[in-house]
Amino acid sequence: IAVSATNGLIYVSDTANHRVQCFTPEGALVRAIGEAGTGPGQLKFPYSMALGPDGTCYACEYGNHRISRFDLYGKFMSSFGGPGRSLGEFNDPRGVAIAADGTVDVADTENHRIQRIPAGAFA
Repeated sequence: IAVSATNGLIYVSDTANHRVQCFTPEGALVRAIGEAGTGPGQLKFPYSMALGPDGTCYACEYGNHRISRFDLYGKFMSSFGGPGRSLGEFNDPRGVAIAADGTVDVADTENHRIQRIPAGAFA
């Protein structure tokens, strides 16, 4: 769960429904981000999500072994990663955190490491 400093919405990773949901502080649904699948903008078990300093949403996809990035309105922007053990690849990632400078840290669970990704990698 994360609260946006940009628009005040509450973002919730809805893992089993393959989406991120956005709510007002009063609990009204504003939008759902993503849908089940493996293509661009689709999500597969987003265990974690975080908001970047610019308000974008980063979904950590356990099932697709990647991080997907969406704008403030839920439009797909880009993704990073894929299955594997090399740098820039993930094996069942379960957590993501964004630093103030936009650096992305990923808990790469089955590779037993934290990967740090420069903000520019998502351009």
